[in-house]
Amino acid sequence: DEQNRVLRHQPEEQDDPDQAEEIQAVVEEQEPAERASDAVLSLTLENLQAVEFSDVYRGKQVPAGRKSVLFSLKFQGEDRTLTGEEVDREVERLVRYLGASFGAELRR
Repeated sequence: DEQNRVLRHQPEEQDDPDQAEEIQAVVEEQEPAERASDAVLSLTLENLQAVEFSDVYRGKQVPAGRKSVLFSLKFQGEDRTLTGEEVDREVERLVRYLGASFGAELRR
């Protein structure tokens, strides 16, 4: 059910040599957070240096029967600062992949 899964993408500062991005997935309570985390790790993204499964949140801002799963991503070019467009392309790839795997969608 598409209403049970939502992704939120929150771009961080675009001029840092390493760029941090956060993706927040709201999934059904019974969905193991590790399954989404494994999906993120299984996708090879260009210039992705680190993935951190940051938090699971349950509360007033998340509908009953659901939880919010937060991932922090760190992108860094080998020999230069990445552009915001380069990072955005990789984040969009990840969002499309999670959407196909979990029925998730990007929420801006």
